[in-house]
Amino acid sequence: MAVVLSVLLLFCFCFGFHVDGVNGTSGHRPTAGVFSWYNKFSMMNIDELNRLETGIRNAKDDLMSELMSFPETGTVSTISPGCIKDTVTFPIQALDAFGKPRSGILGESFYWLGNFHECTSLGTYQHCVADMQINAPMNNGTTNLTVPIYWGICMPKSCSEDDIEILIINILQYIAIFVQGNPLVECEMSNADPVCATISALGRFLTKFLLCFAVNRSLDKLLNAKQGDKSVGCLNGIRVLSISWVIMAHSFLYPLQQFLYDNTIEAYDFVKRLDFTVVIQGEYAVDTFFLLSGCLLTYLTLGKMAHTNGKLPWGLFYFHRFWRLTPVYAAVILFFLFLDPYIGNGPLWYHYIDHPNCEKYWWRNLLYISNLFPKSEMCIDWSWYLPNDMQFFVISPFILILLHKVPKVGAGLLATFTAISIIIKASLTAKYGMGGGLVGGGGGAGAYWDKIYDKPWTRISPYFVGMAVGFIMVRRPHLRMRPIVVLCGWALAFVVGLVVIYVINNQFYRKWSIAEQSIYNGLASFTWALCVGWVILACKNGYGGWINTFLSWNFWVPVGRLTYTVYLVHPIILRNILFSISNPYSGKIIPMTTTFTGGIVLSHMVAFVFALAIEFPFANLEKLLIPSNVAKKYSEKERKEQA
Repeated sequence: MAVVLSVLLLFCFCFGFHVDGVNGTSGHRPTAGVFSWYNKFSMMNIDELNRLETGIRNAKDDLMSELMSFPETGTVSTISPGCIKDTVTFPIQALDAFGKPRSGILGESFYWLGNFHECTSLGTYQHCVADMQINAPMNNGTTNLTVPIYWGICMPKSCSEDDIEILIINILQYIAIFVQGNPLVECEMSNADPVCATISALGRFLTKFLLCFAVNRSLDKLLNAKQGDKSVGCLNGIRVLSISWVIMAHSFLYPLQQFLYDNTIEAYDFVKRLDFTVVIQGEYAVDTFFLLSGCLLTYLTLGKMAHTNGKLPWGLFYFHRFWRLTPVYAAVILFFLFLDPYIGNGPLWYHYIDHPNCEKYWWRNLLYISNLFPKSEMCIDWSWYLPNDMQFFVISPFILILLHKVPKVGAGLLATFTAISIIIKASLTAKYGMGGGLVGGGGGAGAYWDKIYDKPWTRISPYFVGMAVGFIMVRRPHLRMRPIVVLCGWALAFVVGLVVIYVINNQFYRKWSIAEQSIYNGLASFTWALCVGWVILACKNGYGGWINTFLSWNFWVPVGRLTYTVYLVHPIILRNILFSISNPYSGKIIPMTTTFTGGIVLSHMVAFVFALAIEFPFANLEKLLIPSNVAKKYSEKERKEQA
């Protein structure tokens, strides 16, 4: 009788069914009839109860058949045929093992776990728990309360978690209850042989592990050019143009630094040309990356903190960053050490392939502290950007928390730290007489590098500007500006940006004073970041015009995903090209342009392989390794932000 009563209450109360147990038929009748039937239970004899149970079985079979044919609303594949077959022939004991709604939901009684042992004792059934967020109407339907429910259900083992997910959505939609997102279903089987269960679990894990490295899976992510409504599309174009600028600078300057030109004096004269200044100022493309990093970090993190009352799993915050950067970084170092020496040859090749610093100091790179040591001890010295970015990232939560909780204090702290960085850079320039920029000449390029160029306390001002831009984007998502403000903003950004880039050319014809050198070095990166920051804000808020259309072109989206790997591999490609030559390199514009063009194409091709083999698979592995409840919280928030 307990089984019959349980199932009757489940159908009548939850699904709106009423069963006529006297003649063994079933039909749709008002739910309120359950109370009159309950009163008749004490008056029924054994024969009547048997006929009632038969009627309930028929009603159950009709319901399950109807649910299985109901159009699925989930985002996963169609229910498997085996699951449909086994669920239509559903035993009443399995249905009895389902979790039932309990009183006290508003008092946080969220666990409807059902009867685990009754379910697993059936042998071919598995007990599953569905973690879902249900919209419950309140105040006569005028408001909704989101209720987290953990619902225990008993399903055949032939049903996968995806099958069960679709079925749950259909059941709840059938009775007009709606779920936010998709329920997270996890199943567990009992009474199984421990060895078999362990092997099965390892097999499932191994399958998921191998799927992380599936090329088609990574390729779909890489080539997806769709942009969400809330995405800042112009960032993709800025990212691609910036890495192209970096490659262009290295293409022209690497041969000059190594005296590989057959006309070095003529090549130096070429550098002094005003129109060539933009090439040698590729340093500001790196400042743009610092700006983008700070901007995206602040924009995304503050958005998440707004939904969690400022609480985030900060351990996962750091782990995600380390896991995002390190695998492909380590792979490039290994490639540089052990494979690259066998790729080329030539009279200069064996001089180039000697990498003692990587053999001694590779660990500094993986700890992201290599920029704190002299350039002469650096492994793959072009990676100096990464330890800076990681160090900026490490201190960012302290500022982000203040920006969320006490915005004025956080903004004041940003301004203060930015001013301190500017003063430090200007002071070091004055102390060591470094000249303006990397080509200023004071103290030599090596001294400028070790004292100023790669140090976090001199490079952080664009990152802080980026954090300020991200903060504005969060606080003022629909920033409105007058036409005169927009016009003046674009004019200032354009003119000031050109001055930052081209004014340094004057040093080739006139020695700058210590004050001029200090002012330029102190303010140039900060000012450039302000100019790019304006471009981002203007484009995001609809004031970008054709510039935003160009920068937000969908073509930039997949190309932009390769930017990080391109940054790591392009110097290897360029040096392979340059050190494989049999004769000195011509310092004319056409050979230089050829090197740049070949370098950018080959770099993206190699980066494409590294991304599919290392970067994207390890991103997939992160989702596999992180506990599902933490991953679900993050994925749900990110899905809402990017949808």
